[in-house]
Amino acid sequence: MFTLHNQTAIFVDFENLRLGVFEKAARKKRLYFDYTSNPKQIVDFCNACVFNDFVEDRLQELYRIFFYTAKPLEDHIKRTEILNFLNVLESLDHTALRLGKLVRRGNEIVQKQVDMLLGIDMAEMAIKHFVQRVVLIGYDSDMSPALKLARTNGIQTEIIAFDDLDQNIESSLTKHCDFVKRVNLEKIYKQVGIIS
Repeated sequence: MFTLHNQTAIFVDFENLRLGVFEKAARKKRLYFDYTSNPKQIVDFCNACVFNDFVEDRLQELYRIFFYTAKPLEDHIKRTEILNFLNVLESLDHTALRLGKLVRRGNEIVQKQVDMLLGIDMAEMAIKHFVQRVVLIGYDSDMSPALKLARTNGIQTEIIAFDDLDQNIESSLTKHCDFVKRVNLEKIYKQVGIIS
């Protein structure tokens, strides 16, 4: 067992980020982000949410950003575009992509295994003390056991919340984290060049 001092692992529920942040910002605030055409900006966005000086601090402190999502179904109209986006995202520095799967349930398409993969990775980081801090960008209450495990193993736990999006983070998540970092989405968009 070894510890990488001052290292931070960022865990991103990408579907939650896409719908609950990017799409919501476009709908409610008219802040548009064409995230599929610039995976590098997504990485910069996540770093800027976590680190105060996302250029300098991340070089010293970032262990890895883990993205969790699923490949589109075979008949998805933008399948090739999405797969290309995921391939580029996975190849960027200090990123890892974990893929669950999509299944049809009647008229609904549901993501499977994504939460489990995120929970297993966070648990492994905590138990093996690969990092000092884990940061969650995602709001699914299924993540609370992983946060609790990390915290009880001496890892600092943090959730990112956007103060200009009226987000409600469930108490099952907040009670297992040391800190809810509130950031301003519009400010982050400007900082990383998504909007001018």
